[in-house]
Amino acid sequence: DKMGLLKFLGALSPFHINWVTWMSGAKKIGEDGYGNRYFAASPRPGYKRERRWVLYQGAPEATAVPPEWHGWLHHQTN
Repeated sequence: DKMGLLKFLGALSPFHINWVTWMSGAKKIGEDGYGNRYFAASPRPGYKRERRWVLYQGAPEATAVPPEWHGWLHHQTN
């Protein structure tokens, strides 16, 4: 079924997000107590800051990011 395939391969599917993370040359920085994984990659052309993001364990929920990782994601800490 076409909808099932789109759900599996669509732009916000876990498969697509993991594929983009792998293709970006991302480096895993760490993992928090909730099982969320944090990544960084080189800046995009024209930008100076590295890209940082989280792959959530389970449903994406910003309140599940501990304060120390929130600061890291927003370039407030290293």
